[in-house]
Amino acid sequence: MNNTKSGTSKTSKSRKRPPVDDQDEFGLQTPWPENPDGYVIPQREIEQFIGGQIIYEAHITAERFVVVAEAALAIGRGEDVDLNRRLIRYVASEDPSEDYRQVMKAMIEAIEAGDKGIQAAYGTARYLLEFGFEYTTCCNRELLYEKAVTRMRRAAKRRK
Repeated sequence: MNNTKSGTSKTSKSRKRPPVDDQDEFGLQTPWPENPDGYVIPQREIEQFIGGQIIYEAHITAERFVVVAEAALAIGRGEDVDLNRRLIRYVASEDPSEDYRQVMKAMIEAIEAGDKGIQAAYGTARYLLEFGFEYTTCCNRELLYEKAVTRMRRAAKRRK
């Protein structure tokens, strides 16, 4: 995980950013955009956040960001918008660490801002996953998403 900004930027700038649509796959690498406003937090903050994770935390964090990316993509398509907004907030509440909450707050604010924010949140989640968690992007995203929905629903029942 000892990537440098210059090393990441050089490989990223040669690829064009794929549009978010039904055909989008995590297997395609998301480049850092020419316009750094394309993501919800600066590249350096994403990389520092990932670099501060221990292995156990990193695995859980990666699963959470897969869920956030899938939920943001669904919101962008207009699918189960209320459920997906609640799911993102729930996933954001699962880790009390300051760094995690800061990233998730930026994600939520972007998503609430509309289509461009949704695109930025989705792109940020993808970049975060590809930079630090490439192995997780190959797993069953739908299963991770469904597990998160189930956790959220169980937590809601326990609060009643």
